[in-house]
Amino acid sequence: MRTAIRAALAALALSASAFAQAISVIPDPVVPGQYSATFEGTHTSAGNFADRYDFGSPVDGAISITLDSTSVGVLSVAFQGYQLTSGPLVFLGGTSHETIGPLPIRVGPQLLTIGLQAAPPLAPDSPALTSYTGQIIINALPIPEPETWSVDDCGAVGA
Repeated sequence: MRTAIRAALAALALSASAFAQAISVIPDPVVPGQYSATFEGTHTSAGNFADRYDFGSPVDGAISITLDSTSVGVLSVAFQGYQLTSGPLVFLGGTSHETIGPLPIRVGPQLLTIGLQAAPPLAPDSPALTSYTGQIIINALPIPEPETWSVDDCGAVGA
């Protein structure tokens, strides 16, 4: 069963990259060295989807991503996996709330692909409205204090 889910998710991610347009999100400064952006996805039919979000990382650092589909009054989605830029496809196992990271990230353009399964309607002939929200938090790598520099770091002790 898990192998079938993996194969379906991988196929979705590949097909999404060829046909689906990514939604742009803009990370805004929160405090010095930290950036945050929120995003959301909505589907009006049941099935498997690969949603894509593009953004730019303003710094080299670490990214954490929170996915949540536990809104009251709206059918939830099951998060099957994700892929960040050209990294590996990571499987999540069908949860409705997931925290990813922190993962290393480089400055520049990024693409987040989220594989999910939207729930079918509760009653026949009724719409299947599913939604989820997400948050991206990017923390810059800490800058070492000069007294911690070594010969390997900068070529000269204390320079």
